[in-house]
Amino acid sequence: ARWLKCDPAGGGGTAGGGDGWFNLKDISRLNIRGMRMRDGPKGMTCQGGNGPFSPPCPEDGGSPSFPSQITRAATWNVELEESIGRAIGLVASKLDVHAALLPTINILPWLNWGRAQESYGEDPFFSGKMGAAVVNGVQHDQKVMATAKHFLANNIENTRWWVSAEMDEQTLHDVYLRAWALVVADSSPELIMTSYNRAQGKWAFTDPKFINILRNDLGFDGSIMTDWFASWEAITGGMILGEIGKSSPFYGSKGFIPSNSLYNAGIDMEMPMCSKNR
Repeated sequence: ARWLKCDPAGGGGTAGGGDGWFNLKDISRLNIRGMRMRDGPKGMTCQGGNGPFSPPCPEDGGSPSFPSQITRAATWNVELEESIGRAIGLVASKLDVHAALLPTINILPWLNWGRAQESYGEDPFFSGKMGAAVVNGVQHDQKVMATAKHFLANNIENTRWWVSAEMDEQTLHDVYLRAWALVVADSSPELIMTSYNRAQGKWAFTDPKFINILRNDLGFDGSIMTDWFASWEAITGGMILGEIGKSSPFYGSKGFIPSNSLYNAGIDMEMPMCSKNR
């Protein structure tokens, strides 16, 4: 999937680059369709009508929903998790979705994390094994790509756009990278999504250190995308997030995400529109 790259020169991308919330731009010159993506960990999220979360779902918004990841984790059953992945991949394929945005393999050290239900719990080894199982299921017939997320150390919700997860190098590798190492080694997901938050004071999507670890140490050779609007300083700076945004250390600042820093770090796709950080 490494060909799915935004074009930093502009135009929304020549071989990728989002032209909508969950669609990449078609390349009519080569007769290549843009990649179509869909959340998520409980199956393909569908909403009726013509909004950004609607196509390619049925008009009535119907799509099978599966138990949450944390519920599935309670089974301790990797074979069942792979079967659920196969079912999600089948639904995605029927909906003409190319990339399913799952699994979430962030560990759960804090019970107030708003996306705790999307995780497999607090154990990185178990999270890696369950994550690899569902990836293998989704990708079993090579029709749908899985997207492991959110790299790296995304463990809080209300300040996730700027909070820094602080840890020493041993904790980074033994705890926060363990699940990623297992998922990459055991299932080879086609896609990985970065997180909003910082780790060790740096955003994972702008610091080559973390992308180099993912590529060179863990051996990931697929495409890396940002989370939606992660590079927009109005969000990471908290300016459009109301009262909670004022707690951002970057509140009211500009230029703290340098131009081209994503691509210099090794990010392939800036989502959703490939239009901000060229």
